[in-house]
Amino acid sequence: MALRKFKVEGWNHDAGTTATVTMGGTQVFSGPITTAVVNPYDGVNDPASGARHFILSWDYNNSDDTTEQEVACSIEITAGSASIGAVYVSSGDTNSATYPDGERPGIEEVDSTWYYQGTNNTPYGDGSDTAIPEKKNILVDGVVPELTATTPDEGVIPTGGVDNPTFSSWTFLLESGSTISFTQRIPAEIAEYVAPAP
Repeated sequence: MALRKFKVEGWNHDAGTTATVTMGGTQVFSGPITTAVVNPYDGVNDPASGARHFILSWDYNNSDDTTEQEVACSIEITAGSASIGAVYVSSGDTNSATYPDGERPGIEEVDSTWYYQGTNNTPYGDGSDTAIPEKKNILVDGVVPELTATTPDEGVIPTGGVDNPTFSSWTFLLESGSTISFTQRIPAEIAEYVAPAP
C-alpha cells in the first residue's frame, strides 16, 4: 500500500464553493475550493485563456502500485459551483525524475510532484477515439451525462462518439448539490527510465 496524490483540473465559479470527495468509500477531501473565481465555459471560450487550474487535491492509500487499480470516486459540490475536469494521479517521483526532457511518457511535474495526465493516452490508452481515459463509468447525479450536441454542426462530440462517449478531457459543470461519480483508474507507478541501446 502506498500513498498516491491526486489533482483535479477545473474551474471555480463561486467564492463560496465547497466540495466533498470520496474515494474507495473513504472521504479524502472536504472543504473550500480556493482558486480564483471565473465564469463557466460559454461553449466557445475557456474561462481563463490558456491557464490551467487545479481546483482540488487529495491523497489516497492505494492498495497496489505494481498494477493498475480501479477505485470508485465521487466529487460532490456542497456549495457554490465548479467545473470538474481531468484527474491527475501521481506517477512516482523517484522514477519519474529519471526520464530526460522530451521522453517523459504522459507525465508532468506539478508543485514538485510528478503526475500522469488525465487523458486517453499513456498510461491509460493509445490516444485512439475509443481509448478510455483516467475516468470511466461517469455519472452526474446518478445518470450518464447528457450530450448537448449529437452532430458536429451542433457542437463538440466526445471521443467514442454519441453512442459510446469516453468523455476524455471533458469538463463537467456542477452546481451546489450535484455529484459526479466515476471509476478512477490508478496506474502502476512508472518504471525507471532505461536508455535505448546505441
